Formats: sequence, structure tokens, C-alpha cells
Amino acid sequence: MVPRFHVSTPSIALTFDDGPHPVFTPRLLELLEAFRVRATFFVLGEAAERHPHLITELARAGHIVGNHSWSHPRFPALTSRERRQQLRACHRATAPYGRRLFRPPWGKFDPASALDAFWLRYEVIGWNVEVGDWWDQDSERMADLLSRVGPGDIILLHDAVFSRPEGGGHPVNAGREPMLDALRLFLDRHAHRFRFATIPEMFRLGRAASA
Repeated sequence: MVPRFHVSTPSIALTFDDGPHPVFTPRLLELLEAFRVRATFFVLGEAAERHPHLITELARAGHIVGNHSWSHPRFPALTSRERRQQLRACHRATAPYGRRLFRPPWGKFDPASALDAFWLRYEVIGWNVEVGDWWDQDSERMADLLSRVGPGDIILLHDAVFSRPEGGGHPVNAGREPMLDALRLFLDRHAHRFRFATIPEMFRLGRAASA
């Protein structure tokens, strides 16, 4: 699993999980367009099937559509056949725009899951910057954490929230307004410092770090 990249330019990757969402994804697209930022969206097949026009909008706006499974299960708990079904179903739902990039739900992944992703020709993408946008409502705090990113970082955010991570913890904040506010603050203050690259661009700009 790729957690970040080694790059020689001030390039970072914004990534968004669990969408598309009929309300928040369009608002996010407007924000990214205002700053001319391109990102990578790891979408759920179920949501993509419900909102195919949003997948088209993502692609037409220059964003990359990746695979986040069909229904957000924990991959290590599935059989090999079930894992491949999840990947294939999401790929069908995002056709013809889906790329062979996969982010495991909750980041849960094991060697058997890696083998299934490999056989289906997927590059597995993780992250190394996570600001808790799935639960936090403090936009300033999240914007401050985002301001600490550096070249090669992969930032995890959510344009929708599926459910609480394994083990409980913070209650889910399904509303995406705090995330959108935090991202706007970050871009207002720091967009000039970085080149915002999609995951395929990051592979061209540098090399993947070891997990």
C-alpha cells in the first residue's frame, strides 16, 4: 500500500473517500474548481450507481476516479471471491472513468487482500495525513493540521461518510460543512505553496514510498 510519495517538487495529493454524495460532492467540486485543484476520489460502487452523473462530472472536471469497493466492507474479513466481487462491482459502476487505483475501506488490508488487488491489476493507495474530518466539527483545527503537510503527502478527506471506523471512538459527523470550511481555509492560506496532483500524476512526479 502506498502511504506517500518521494518527490522533488512541492506536490501533494488531495484524496476524498466514500462518495459521491448528491449534496456535498457538487459543493466540493465548486471549491476545487475555484482554486484550480485536481484531486483523486475513491468512490463507493453503491453510491456511484445511484449518482452516475456525479462520476461523469468528476471525470470531466479533471479529477481521478478510484475504487473504494462496492459497499465498504473490511477486506481482511472477506473471502478472496468476495473481495474480487467488491472490486469488480465498483469498477463496473464507475465505467468508463474508473482507474485501477484502490483504497481499502478503513485502510484495512492484509497480504491476501493485496494478492487479490494485484491479480485485478490495482495499485493500492493509502494516506499519511488524516485530520479526523469524519468526526471533527472544528474547521480551524482541521485547517491548522492541513497546513502542516509537506511534499509527497497523501491527504485523506471525505466528501461523504460511510460509518464509524472499527472499534468505535468518535461519533460520526455525516455533515461535510466543517470539512469544506477547513479545506477552503487551507486553500486560501496555503494553495500557493503546493502543486496539487492526482495520484497518477504523483507516480509520474516521483516514486512511491514503502508502507
